[in-house]
Amino acid sequence: MKYYIEIDGNKEYFNGISAVIGDFTVINPTEDELIKAGYIKEEETAPVETLDDVKQAKINEINNYAMSSEVNEFEFKGAKAWIDADTRVKYAASIDAAITIGQDKLTLPIANNLVTINAQDAKKMLAAVLLYADATFFVT
Repeated sequence: MKYYIEIDGNKEYFNGISAVIGDFTVINPTEDELIKAGYIKEEETAPVETLDDVKQAKINEINNYAMSSEVNEFEFKGAKAWIDADTRVKYAASIDAAITIGQDKLTLPIANNLVTINAQDAKKMLAAVLLYADATFFVT
């Protein structure tokens, strides 16, 4: 808390060491002694946020939410999982390769488990994840 005394229309702030009360100099005065010496308590005000500060805070909040498990997560056979964009591209190439050579099934790591899945079902699942990821990206 800051204390000041007005002298010739200017605020002179308490120096943190001493104050003159009458004919005496008091070292390390109490709040009551400062008030007796004529000091006024300056109320602290919260810093004013600018519009840019508020905008940036909201952008940060949205970005954090967009990267959270509340958005980037789905459930596969009871386990929570997510397939990031780079991994989706790699999986798509593997699935397309399997379909191209007529391989009905392939094994992919999902939710820290190796899962053998029908190639067409894997393609549909990956497409659903991609469309969901796109939709959340466009919203956030």
